[in-house]
Amino acid sequence: MRNQLAASGALLAFLIVLGLLALSGPLLLAATPLLLYLLAAELFRQPAKISVARNLSASRVGPSTAVEVTVTVTNEGPSLREVVVTDRVPPGLAVVDGQPTASVTLRPDAQFSFSYSVSGDRGSFEFDLTLVEVAGDFPIRKQQYEFSLPQELVTLPNHRALSRIPIAPRRTLVYAGSLPARRGGEGTEFFDVRLHAGWAEPRRINWRLSARRPGELYVNEFQEERVADIGIILDTRLRAYSSTVARPLFEYAANAAASLADILLDQGNRVGFLAYGTSLDWTAPGFGKVQKQRILTRIARVSPGKSFVFFKLDEIPDRLLPGGSQLVLVSPLTPDDANPIIRLAALRYAVLVISPNPISDQVTMGQGAAADTALRIARTERLVLIHRLKHAGIPVVDWDTRLPFETAVNGAIGQIQSAWRRRSR
Repeated sequence: MRNQLAASGALLAFLIVLGLLALSGPLLLAATPLLLYLLAAELFRQPAKISVARNLSASRVGPSTAVEVTVTVTNEGPSLREVVVTDRVPPGLAVVDGQPTASVTLRPDAQFSFSYSVSGDRGSFEFDLTLVEVAGDFPIRKQQYEFSLPQELVTLPNHRALSRIPIAPRRTLVYAGSLPARRGGEGTEFFDVRLHAGWAEPRRINWRLSARRPGELYVNEFQEERVADIGIILDTRLRAYSSTVARPLFEYAANAAASLADILLDQGNRVGFLAYGTSLDWTAPGFGKVQKQRILTRIARVSPGKSFVFFKLDEIPDRLLPGGSQLVLVSPLTPDDANPIIRLAALRYAVLVISPNPISDQVTMGQGAAADTALRIARTERLVLIHRLKHAGIPVVDWDTRLPFETAVNGAIGQIQSAWRRRSR
């Protein structure tokens, strides 16, 4: 009510000045009640003693999931005739039910709560200020308070579970898993035969081969299946995403990275995550559901940005993971990305590229002959880039984002497995 107080003060000053200039007693007398009212409002003003708390029904939710926000106000002082509470809603969240503002009268030691619901797309949203405006016995003299209540609401990526993703790290860990380790031991796939030495289960004896070689006993070996170190790299360079459709295309990339983390961790692998673009935002490798939530939360927080240091992929650390580990790069790719990716493969990393196609995302934007020519040139440049990577033994999933991510992966499984087989020769 600052405007009302200022208007009253201005009116009082005008009446007093006018009365003095005109030497008019009635004018000065007319200003007296207003003067007394303002003096009383100032003399009898008491600071309100209130406390505010905010509670979120969840701190991490899926996309477009409603979260209930409850604000509680407690009066720890004298009676308050009118209390107006306004909770600041972070940009990017939409109020889907209720209102973030409420008005109430509070007696001493009384408590009041109100709720509203919000939802949003992938992202990290910071709640902070709650504003409280209090009116006592003199409504013209309201008091305003700001309460800083920092809280974070994370909306996780809208990822879809993959049924399969073919990876082939050169190096595996000692723990049993689902990845072929290219060494004999316990497993389900036939690997080799060897001479019987010591003890072996009768079901593993190769009776046919042993019968052809009297005096020798052979046993079958099976390929061990283990887990591996895997690093997921999400390209967050703004230059990799078209300026007109940067946000939607980046959402596709972020959701793909989340889908990869989901299936690779469910397979028992040790997975780390790197957001590369504005900085090296690294999540150390780990196992299990806790690591999955950690990576999904980190993906929810990232957004594309600019950096002169990380303008190219050259700054991806050489020793991000132990040599022979699997790297999965999620990037639309730029024309100068081939050499840095080939360098990672030369360091004996097994590299798989998931590339949301920025050209398919803009295919409906072409207008006229010039636009069509530009589109053909962009497609040719991209085909040359992908051919260079495949020629270096790096499989690439060229994902037309008009199709589901799982469909793109399933359609590329053959060429990915072929690339891994050529590498092992």
